[in-house]
Amino acid sequence: MEKRVNAHLGLSSPVPGMPVSLSWASVRLWGTSDDIDSATRSLQRAYEHKTKEEQHRREIELSEAFRDAMRKDPSLALAHLAIRHPQGLSSEAIGQIDQLVVKIASCDPGTSWVATAKLLQELIRDMEADTTSYLLEELAALATRFGQPAAAEHLRSHRRQAEIAAK
Repeated sequence: MEKRVNAHLGLSSPVPGMPVSLSWASVRLWGTSDDIDSATRSLQRAYEHKTKEEQHRREIELSEAFRDAMRKDPSLALAHLAIRHPQGLSSEAIGQIDQLVVKIASCDPGTSWVATAKLLQELIRDMEADTTSYLLEELAALATRFGQPAAAEHLRSHRRQAEIAAK
């Protein structure tokens, strides 16, 4: 505080109402030990508040980066759980991660098809083998009709694999 005041008073300035210019002055501050303790605590609280704000900002940035990474690759949620809490890998936890993946995908227009793929996977999971085969063939026919022969062939290969697995 003394340094700030003395730096300001070290500049030449006119004294109001007098034909005098003050070219240098020096200030010396003192206070009781209670005043010094109070000022120290105040500075410490301000520093702690600033540190907490910076930490909170970093946590938000880290969360946003993790969310964006999960939008690109939703399987990161499962990998994160496996690394951080391997004891938490239960079928219930994996089901919750599937729900989380669908929610994250629905928030990102670029990966909205992830939710559709999950829905199709759930739909096919409990179907009879011949019904699954029929559905995959119908999807392949649609892919062919819309000019996607590679996708159609890929769906047909899945159909053949499903038929082999059923036998």
